[in-house]
Amino acid sequence: MLLIRGLLLIQVVAALVYLAQFSDDVFRINALNISWEVHEFIEVGTVLSLIIGSTCSLYVLISVRRRNEVVESQLKVAAGQFEAVLQSKFQEWGLSEKEKEVALLSLKGFSVAEVADMRAKSLGTIKSQNASVYRKAGVSGRAQLMASLMEDLLDHAVAQHARKTEEDNDDPDPTVYTGSDDPVAVRL
Repeated sequence: MLLIRGLLLIQVVAALVYLAQFSDDVFRINALNISWEVHEFIEVGTVLSLIIGSTCSLYVLISVRRRNEVVESQLKVAAGQFEAVLQSKFQEWGLSEKEKEVALLSLKGFSVAEVADMRAKSLGTIKSQNASVYRKAGVSGRAQLMASLMEDLLDHAVAQHARKTEEDNDDPDPTVYTGSDDPVAVRL
C-alpha cells in the first residue's frame, strides 16, 4: 500500500510539472524555472512510476478476477446447498409435488394471486396449498417458512465446515506434549 501511495505521489508531482511545462509552451508563462537535468530526472521518474503503476494495476486486476471466480464458485455451491436443503425439507415434511411448487413460488416472493395466475388455479386452491405447506412445516406463514429453511441451511453449512475442519486437522497422534516428560493423550 505504501508503494502505491508513493507511486501516486510521484505521478501527481509529474503531472503538475507537465502542466507547468504545458503552460510555459502554450502561454509562454515561465512557471517552472528548473534545469534540464532536473526536468529529465522528473520525466524518467514519471515513466518508471507509470510502468510500475501499470504493473501493480495489472496484478490487482488479476487478483480481483481470481477472487471473483472463487466467490462465484462459492455462490454456486451455496445455491446448490440451499436447493439440497430445500428438497430435503420438502421430503421431510411430506409435501406433494403441487405443494412443493406452491411453496417454492411462495418462497421466491410471489403473492398468492401471482401464484394462482402462474399455475392457472383459483386463489382458494393456492391458499389451501399454502396452508397445507405451513401446517406440514410447523410454521404459521411465509416468513417463518423461510426462516426455518435458512436456519437449516446455516446448520448444514456449519456442520459441513466442522467436518471439513475436522478432516483438515485430523491428527493421527492425539498426544499432547505438556512440557514435562509425561505426554498426555487428549481426544478432541
